[in-house]
Amino acid sequence: MTNKNQQVGNIGLYYVAFRLTQKGFNVFPTIRNAKGADIYVIDPNDNEKAIPIQVKTLSKKNPIPFGTGLDRDEKYLFLVVGVDDPKIYFTKIGTLLKNKKKNIVSHNKNGKKSHWISTKIWETFETDLNKFLKD
Repeated sequence: MTNKNQQVGNIGLYYVAFRLTQKGFNVFPTIRNAKGADIYVIDPNDNEKAIPIQVKTLSKKNPIPFGTGLDRDEKYLFLVVGVDDPKIYFTKIGTLLKNKKKNIVSHNKNGKKSHWISTKIWETFETDLNKFLKD
């Protein structure tokens, strides 16, 4: 990962943390590039439960890289698009995986599998943070 990509990723990670903190959540970022969740969120109405979240950041509208495996521990996927005027999108990862043939594009190149979420799919994600954890 290049330094510019790391900076874009950090912008998204800390922007999500900032916005969720504004909404009353306690947010705990993990070590960057560690396997698993990027942040854990504690619901102010349920201090016993930490919610694992994957954050992806795009500097412009592109498909979302979703890694090499579909076994996910994270409950939510948050996407930040744009770094100068960021916009947040989010969805439950279980919802994506429930209909993975429709939602996730898989590529196999040189024996290495990778997964992507198309722009058409992620543009349908929720954008109203007031609805986070309301379902």
